Amino acid sequence: NDGYNRAEDNKNFTVTKTDIADINITNITIKSKTNMTLKTLVCGVDGVPERVKTKVVVKVNGKTRTQTTFINGQLDVKVNTDDLKVGNHSIELIFGENSYYLGRRLTIPLKVEK
Repeated sequence: NDGYNRAEDNKNFTVTKTDIADINITNITIKSKTNMTLKTLVCGVDGVPERVKTKVVVKVNGKTRTQTTFINGQLDVKVNTDDLKVGNHSIELIFGENSYYLGRRLTIPLKVEK
C-alpha cells in the first residue's frame, strides 16, 4: 500500500476451556419394552448453549447404548431401552472434550415400570 509501512505484532494468548453445566434431566421413568429419547439443551457454566460439535456417549447400566454428535447445545438422541427389566437402572452421559469445553460425565437415575 502506498503511504503505509507494514506493522506486525505477536502476542501469546491462552484459551481457557469451560465446564458443561448440570443438565436439567433428573429422574427418568419409562414403561418396560419401550425406547426413550433424551432431549435437552446443553450449556456451558456461563449459561450459553454449546456452540461447537460435541460428542456424547450414552451408557445404560455401564454399557454403551449409543453415541452421537450434537451442535448448538441441542441434544436429541434415541436410546434403546426396550430390553431393560422392570426396576432401577442408571443412564450415564459422557460428553467429550473439545476446543471449548472440558469433558463431563453425568449420571441420571432411570426407573422402568411395568
